[in-house]
Amino acid sequence: MHELYPYDDVLTTDGYLWFLDTQSYPYQAVVVFENVSPRFMERMNAGEIVFNMRSRLCQLGLDCVPSLIEKSKKANRIECTVAIYHARDCAMAAKVLEYIVNSHERMLMGKLFLKLEHRVLDFDDVLKNIYTNNGALIDLEKESFKQGKDNTIILPLDKLVYVYDNDLLPNTEQLRYLLYQGMRKDLNFFRKQFTTNLPHTIKPEGWFLGQLTHFRVKEHFALIEALSYKEKRLEKIYHSNANLFDPLSYKSVVSPQMIEIFSRSDVEEKFDGVVIKVYRPSKRFCSIQVPADMRLNEIIGQSKQLKEKMDESLSGTTLVNGKRIKHAAFIVDASEMNKLETYKNTEIVDTEKMDIHECPELDIIEEIEDGYIKSNGFLLSYYFPRWDVVSKIEMEKEKIHSLIFRQASQMNPPFFSEYDVQRLKFLKKLGVDIIWVQDDGVKHYYERNECGFFLDKDLFKSFSEATFFACYGSSVKVTPELTGQLSGFFRQLVELFGKIGVVTGGGPGLMEAVNKIATQENILSAVCCLSTEMSESPQYLNTYANVAMFFDEHCRHIRQNNFSIARFPIFFPGGLGTFEEVGIEVCNLKLGLKLNTPYLFIGREHYANIHSFFKQVADKGMVNEKIIKNLFLVDTLDEAIEIYREFMIKPMSMLS
Repeated sequence: MHELYPYDDVLTTDGYLWFLDTQSYPYQAVVVFENVSPRFMERMNAGEIVFNMRSRLCQLGLDCVPSLIEKSKKANRIECTVAIYHARDCAMAAKVLEYIVNSHERMLMGKLFLKLEHRVLDFDDVLKNIYTNNGALIDLEKESFKQGKDNTIILPLDKLVYVYDNDLLPNTEQLRYLLYQGMRKDLNFFRKQFTTNLPHTIKPEGWFLGQLTHFRVKEHFALIEALSYKEKRLEKIYHSNANLFDPLSYKSVVSPQMIEIFSRSDVEEKFDGVVIKVYRPSKRFCSIQVPADMRLNEIIGQSKQLKEKMDESLSGTTLVNGKRIKHAAFIVDASEMNKLETYKNTEIVDTEKMDIHECPELDIIEEIEDGYIKSNGFLLSYYFPRWDVVSKIEMEKEKIHSLIFRQASQMNPPFFSEYDVQRLKFLKKLGVDIIWVQDDGVKHYYERNECGFFLDKDLFKSFSEATFFACYGSSVKVTPELTGQLSGFFRQLVELFGKIGVVTGGGPGLMEAVNKIATQENILSAVCCLSTEMSESPQYLNTYANVAMFFDEHCRHIRQNNFSIARFPIFFPGGLGTFEEVGIEVCNLKLGLKLNTPYLFIGREHYANIHSFFKQVADKGMVNEKIIKNLFLVDTLDEAIEIYREFMIKPMSMLS
């Protein structure tokens, strides 16, 4: 992976000094750039190339003026011919130039930058106070800087300037350290600081360092176009070819931006400002000033477009040889939804032999780990990611604000495996927002009492406050009489308990009737759907729910835990599955996992034998007889309401 990715479309790595001619001044040199990204080479014809000298050299009094930039015959190599100048009144500069002439080491000279006009921030962008990772781009009132021509910005040059103390010169080892490893604080040892008032004055052939303490550029690139006086560009006062994006500026988060000033005039000149253009990097990788939550709201507010773009650009495609193309992407705002083809990460993998290195999500997280993706943003994964991705997300949770996926499973959509359920809980504890892009909109993953469901964000308050009723019953049939009682039953529960919700197994029959009528009554309708593909009699899933979770057939008992969101269990007439659920719920009561509450069995005749069995084991001392007092057999839902009403008056009577 290229070390400058993702900036390698506009910026090369440092080039090295390949040839130096010292026969005449200024010295003529050739700087070679190798392993230039194909992305940069392809764009060379689309913009102007500038040479950006290392600020280490410029702050020591050198300057390079390029005269010819051309592609080499060797692949991905560029050769740049430059003239090397040094500040005549600076002994340090002469010492540095002497060292370069006599050194046999590969001296790094600087980078090439590609000026792409569509990347330039206009003045309105600056007025919006564009932010980078280390604060505001410009820490000034808007009246303090001016708009120049062609998207340039005129900034006042600070009063602080540096000049070198000619009585202090580094020895060879110190100079070598400054050129290859030193930081700005090391340079401060050899230079002194003083204050001048605006406008500044520079002598003929003079040189000094200026500061732009109110200008912060890190993720952006800023090119110095000229010096100015009273907003007019100067012709004989030059800045060096070290523009405002050199890595030396990054050693300190609050480090001021330095510029090197040269005069080639034969008289004193005045200046008071600097003219710059600011270039944004590829939008995906710049820092965004809007809080992540607001950016996320903008993305999911376009749920239909998001769904279509994920289906179009990120969906898996099964090939004839049994392999699958999988896609994932990392975006930072809504505008990038149209660029998923650019940002996606593609791998062809054999789904039967998935290797850890054949996972696009891992490639993206690796880019984050290595610092190539610098903004916090949103990981789009067409399928809910596997275990190794989730473990990696833990290490980069500050950058991955949300996980957005389209399908819950690659092999068995829309169901989650038992390991998926564990990963959902783990991600939630990390603080990652988990979003499922379903056909009818986006659903957020929320938990309550260790029970996880997907629901609309607008329903979260009701979800966290409602009293839930678990409704168990047959998937085969439900009597019209019972169905007719459900609406009135739910309305009376609302009168008793306020906000309520129901949760079922999500299948047909009684479950579908409960969910459908709950939806009609505008109360929360939750489902814990179970895949039944392996069953002798597969069931369809009912669609009458606004709170849902889906489990595959291997995590039936993990699924049962989701029913513990309900305070009250109700057993409608059911078969073998309902019988199992009766046993689990009563065992939870026995073990103290369930709070004191009435257990309602609708249908005396249907549940008479089960009640007799519980009475029998209680008589034999196999279970505390107090448990039996919590079991109520009724024939109508009106009877059930009376039991709840009595419980609300004196709830401890159930176990007294």
